Amino acid sequence: MADLEKLLKELKDEGISLALNTVNEFKNEAKEDAVNLIDSLQTDIKSWTLMVLNGELSKGDLEWLVMAKKDLIEMVGLKNIGLAKIKIDELKNKLLGLIVTKIFSLV
Repeated sequence: MADLEKLLKELKDEGISLALNTVNEFKNEAKEDAVNLIDSLQTDIKSWTLMVLNGELSKGDLEWLVMAKKDLIEMVGLKNIGLAKIKIDELKNKLLGLIVTKIFSLV
């Protein structure tokens, strides 16, 4: 069985790295928003992971479920400092893609 806490820690660590590489000029806000995104989806990530491991979700289904959360996620720190919406959306897409990739790496 997958170690869900380890998965969440790896997602946070890799999410921070991804955020820092995507948003060079606002590192503190990017880091905080990346961690908040993973934290806000923690329950879903655990549920999705178990469903994938049990063969209840295909990769396409998982991608749809994860990306459906995109518009519900606020990147408050980056939004408050005035980062362009397109750059915020780019970071969201990368972080959500990371979630899908990490979950499917467990299969």
